[in-house]
Amino acid sequence: MSGFNAKNSIAKKIIISIILVSSVITCVFTAFSFYLDYNNEMNALSNIYEQIRKSYLKSLSEALWDLDNNQMDYQLSGILNIHDVTAVKVVEDEEIIFQKSKNISNQELQFNVSHVFDLTVDESSLSKLEVVVSKYYMYNRLAEKALYFFISQGLKTFVVSILIFLVFQSLVSNHIVHIVDQIQSRKRDPESYDEITLKRRTSSDELTFLVDQLNRNFSEISKLQSYQKKLLSEKDEQISQQQLKVFNAAKLASIGEMAGGVAHEINNPLAIISGNVHRLKILLSRGPLDKDKMLSILGKMDKMVHRISAIIQGLKYISYEKTVKENNIFIDKIINSTLDLCNEKFKSRGVTLNINIIDNLQVHCNEVQISQIILNLLNNAYDAIKGLKNPVINLTVKEINSYLVLSVSNSGPKIDGETAKKIFQPFFTTKPVGKGTGLGLSISKGIAESHNGDLSLNEDENLTTFELKIPA
Repeated sequence: MSGFNAKNSIAKKIIISIILVSSVITCVFTAFSFYLDYNNEMNALSNIYEQIRKSYLKSLSEALWDLDNNQMDYQLSGILNIHDVTAVKVVEDEEIIFQKSKNISNQELQFNVSHVFDLTVDESSLSKLEVVVSKYYMYNRLAEKALYFFISQGLKTFVVSILIFLVFQSLVSNHIVHIVDQIQSRKRDPESYDEITLKRRTSSDELTFLVDQLNRNFSEISKLQSYQKKLLSEKDEQISQQQLKVFNAAKLASIGEMAGGVAHEINNPLAIISGNVHRLKILLSRGPLDKDKMLSILGKMDKMVHRISAIIQGLKYISYEKTVKENNIFIDKIINSTLDLCNEKFKSRGVTLNINIIDNLQVHCNEVQISQIILNLLNNAYDAIKGLKNPVINLTVKEINSYLVLSVSNSGPKIDGETAKKIFQPFFTTKPVGKGTGLGLSISKGIAESHNGDLSLNEDENLTTFELKIPA
């Protein structure tokens, strides 16, 4: 849920809604008032005609009958003085006999309308009286009234809207904003459990009820959060222990896969030592020993002892890491300690191991964890080429853009696209049942990422190639 935005405040929505609704109502009432005024004006026009009919037609007819021009002029002038009348004509056989008019503009002329009366004496028709009226003035009066009504109603609507807004803001909006601010401060600081309060509230109403309910809910939520935090802490501890077990299981699985080779690694130097001891016994039984020959035999024995010691140290090195912390260490030292566990196995199985590494290249790492990754990659490479003709494993170290890139490739069949997508998923393995845990690569990738690096399958290479990338 998004946070509170002042642009979307209820107060602003209400004032906009009030103004819009009031404006619509004002427009409707203005239109209705304009309609009523228009009807009144049209009635007034009818009244003008009725006034002329009652007051002037008889006098005009008599004046016309008596040919009294002065009386005709007087009567026509009286009609012309009526408001909105712009011209009067007496027409006989389409010929104008008398005519009087006002000086008006072309604009006023456009709104002229005519009304014709019959001038009769004793029911005998003498001529026609044509009265010309301009609606221009009527429309002006209507426009002025509509404008005045609209402005007055608009001002009244605006003032009422502002007053409603101020009242709403005082009674409701300010308190809601205050509540929202307190809720947001609690969101920024989840450990804060201060009760929500209202500003200057004395009476009980919907808002006080809402605040009381919110405080009860927040109190319950706080208790639930504390309980959930405790549960999560216990679960995290359980997960950490399980992860450690899985990590150690994968590590022991890697060592187990090399167990046969490790035994062979140790048996060979032990056989050499045993043979040299037997040789010394024979030489002692024959008489005085030759010093140079004895030193040569002891030197070979000492070399084999150092070799056994290195193998045992390698086993300790990769199987115990609790006291090992991240440190600056030469990568060739890590690789050589790891290779001590599998060199003899590769030789005895006819595997060609090509090594191309940079001497004296340091990395900041947990050396045991990096050694586990290398051992896992070598184990996987060996499993991929086991039983093939002329099996080859290549181990290469380069420095690219301040990163150490360690590549392990093998001459076995390439990994297909679908398998490549799943290769780093936990418990996914291509090995037969009982031969692999499916955890080695996923754990190794996690270790690489914890070192700000990465472990990936380089599908662009011709051979199946895994690349370990960590900062140099």
